[in-house]
Amino acid sequence: MKTGIPAWACSTARRNALSTPSQKPECSATKTSISCVIITQEVREMKKFLVLLLCLFFLFPSYALLAEEEPSLSVVGRGSVMVEPDTAKIQLGVEVLKKTAAEAQAANAWIMKNIISALKKQGVASDKIQTSGYSLFPEMKYEPNRAPEMVGYRCRNQVSVILEDLNQVGKMIDAGISSGANQVQGVQFFRRNDIPFKKLALEKAVKDAAEKAAAIASAAGIKIKKVKRIIEEGAAAAPLENLPVVRAMAGVAETPISFGLLEISVQVTVIYQVE
Repeated sequence: MKTGIPAWACSTARRNALSTPSQKPECSATKTSISCVIITQEVREMKKFLVLLLCLFFLFPSYALLAEEEPSLSVVGRGSVMVEPDTAKIQLGVEVLKKTAAEAQAANAWIMKNIISALKKQGVASDKIQTSGYSLFPEMKYEPNRAPEMVGYRCRNQVSVILEDLNQVGKMIDAGISSGANQVQGVQFFRRNDIPFKKLALEKAVKDAAEKAAAIASAAGIKIKKVKRIIEEGAAAAPLENLPVVRAMAGVAETPISFGLLEISVQVTVIYQVE
């Protein structure tokens, strides 16, 4: 009896060996070296970029400091123009106190309706009358060592009236008070088209700044080279305000109003480069 590997097993092993493709070993050392080269190049590029950023970071502030350190002189100039007003705005108000909110609202509305009607009868157009304030709130009574007590509701209503005839200001105030107004919040005078006067005031302000700068430069022994910047700080007018209501309620036939002149003022800041 023979022992050994069967013939069919040998043939099967031979077929598998022929059919299985040969595999070559990978060169891990070669791949590692290529990866190291790529990473090294990236690190070098990153270093160059960081160096460039640092240069820019330190370079630009230096130029900014040099620009700021240039000698300069800052001067404030003011200019004003006196002009006659041609428009007035008066504010008439009604304030009532009633037990309930509905009663306060109704009483206030009735009085204000009479005021507006009286103004229109005096020739004021509807588009010149505008509600400027309205409020309705509980009125509280406060006493020491006692809880607050509500005594009623207070209702306030104000209207603004624009008048282009200044001679009618006192007459309209009297008409409003005669119709039930118990507040005059204020009287303002202004010029409808004040742009030409603001320009004139602006020219005066710049000239004032130039004269001041010249005086300072002469005293300090420096020379003005040029204007670096001019900053306009706005214009303002000085109207008559807060006319007391006492004069109209004291029985005077017509409240005297003196509108005088308006002062339109402008302020500028001029920065000069000097040496």
